[in-house]
Order: sequence, then structure tokens, then C-alpha cells
Amino acid sequence: MAPYRIIQYINRKGIIQLAIDRSKNTDHSLEVFYRRSDAIEQLERLCFDYQLCPRYCNLQNTIERCSHYRIKNCKGICHGQESVALYNMRVQQALASLKKQKETYLIREKGRTIDEHSFVMIQNGIYKGFGYVHQSEQVSYFNDFETFLILQKHTYHTTKIIKSYLRKHGENNVIYM
Repeated sequence: MAPYRIIQYINRKGIIQLAIDRSKNTDHSLEVFYRRSDAIEQLERLCFDYQLCPRYCNLQNTIERCSHYRIKNCKGICHGQESVALYNMRVQQALASLKKQKETYLIREKGRTIDEHSFVMIQNGIYKGFGYVHQSEQVSYFNDFETFLILQKHTYHTTKIIKSYLRKHGENNVIYM
């Protein structure tokens, strides 16, 4: 089943719009979700936090002013009371906040033996896989770990497992790149 993703595009008026799309290709997605309700919730949060228009985030289908049942803090881009440049600036800030959440890091743990370490690789917020590195190996850069990486598929379940691990163990074994 293809995941939901938040995408961006520029409409004919030059306004950056956000939308929910469903595709197996998640390479250029702003964020990936496995439930549509989670994607909608994230878009609503962005609208509220950055005072974005629900109409231009595809949370409502109307050609007039926005009238979202929960989000009522639009500054008027939908009816000409705000400039496109100011609105797009806030959209860019919202997009930057999403990109910040998509960090690249490793989780290092004990290996299968005393002489090795295990690691889990997350690149731009996407689980890439795991691997084992013998202590005699010189690995200090992120790219060095890719040699030992056993590629895996990023799924709803892997996301939940990683988030659960981080909640339980904190960031003691996390190495940010």
C-alpha cells in the first residue's frame, strides 16, 4: 500500500500550495505518513502554527474565502488581503520546520559479539537499514557506515519502532550527521 505524503507546488498565482498525495515514491516528499488522518493532522498543525490558509493547504475545496472548521487564523491570502510574497515566506518557514524534523542520524548499540557495534541508519527522516561494524574498523563519517549497511524498507512499523526506541532510551546512543 502506498503511503500518504505532503507535497508542495506553486499555483498559477505564484502561491506555494501544500497537499496530500499518495505515491510509492517518497524520495521528494516533505513528510510521509501511513494514515491519511495523520497527514491531515500535520497539515492542520502547519496551518495553525504558521497562519497558513486551509484552502491553499488543500484542507478545504472552496473557491471563495477559507472557512475551515478548526483553523481560523488565515491572514487573508484567499481573498486578496495578504501579499503572495508574505504568505509564501510563511509557507517556506513551515516547510523548513518539516525539513528540520527529517534529520540524518545513526543509533549505535551493542553488536552480536563483544568485538562489534550495531547501528541503525536514518537518513533525512527515512529508515535506511541496519548493520554491524567490527571494533577494528575505522568508521568516523556517515558515508563509512554505508559500507556495512544492510538495506531495509522504510515502513509504518519501522517508524514506530524507532520512535519507541528513542522515547525509551533517549538520545544517548544517537549520532547526528
